[in-house]
Amino acid sequence: MKVRPGDQAESGYVAERKMKGLGKKRNTIIGVVFALAFTGGYWGMMEALDRAVVLNDEVVEPGRLIRSAQPWTGDLDKMLKEEGLGTIVCLRGYEEEPILEWAGKNGVKLICMKMKADDPPTAFQVGLFFDIMRGDTVRLDRYSDVIVEKVGVDGPAVKFPFPILIHCEGGADRTGVMVALYRMTFQGWELDRARRDMIKHFHVPFLHPAQFRFLEKIAPELSPGYGSLTLNKERMLKRESDARISPMPGVLRNP
Repeated sequence: MKVRPGDQAESGYVAERKMKGLGKKRNTIIGVVFALAFTGGYWGMMEALDRAVVLNDEVVEPGRLIRSAQPWTGDLDKMLKEEGLGTIVCLRGYEEEPILEWAGKNGVKLICMKMKADDPPTAFQVGLFFDIMRGDTVRLDRYSDVIVEKVGVDGPAVKFPFPILIHCEGGADRTGVMVALYRMTFQGWELDRARRDMIKHFHVPFLHPAQFRFLEKIAPELSPGYGSLTLNKERMLKRESDARISPMPGVLRNP
């Protein structure tokens, strides 16, 4: 069992009780769904409720990226069987003990970043996520202040295997803004489409307005070609030179 510094090792019973407690939090999401979906009519409500019950998850890009709320071990077993699973990126600042154990047991790499639903991601948090999604070999010392917990991640540099599962607690705000950035930068989505996708996954803009403001501010600067595997040589060389000064080399448009 992996134990964080200062923590006491938990019994299997206590760990399972913690995971059951997450079920209560997920029930609050379902309650919000009923309230928000009421104006959408019966079928709209049932569709939204179904998405909440099944973990607010979605395959963002087959073989590369999956999103969800806090998974349970059974959820991960299902993902591993159906989609494969190479890496878990947790945005909560810590991962639940049974998930840490599951990752170690199944040879899945895991890292945690500490984000808040009310605060946009930092440049280094986005930079780490994009480096992972590019399939780059990640220099861990560069992100030593960003990675707060890890499993199966050793050495000075690591290449994180696909598919990547990214999650927070509800899968709506922290996960939502990171997936929106991925959609716009790697998949070429427009800002409005990415924002609608966040709302579909239960992001409520008036509760966490900073996330939409962040996307609006950064959208004009994003380079949609960053995620393409057909980047031209000039852009690749610029990424390499920018790596010395920028946490998100190649992401921003050329001045």
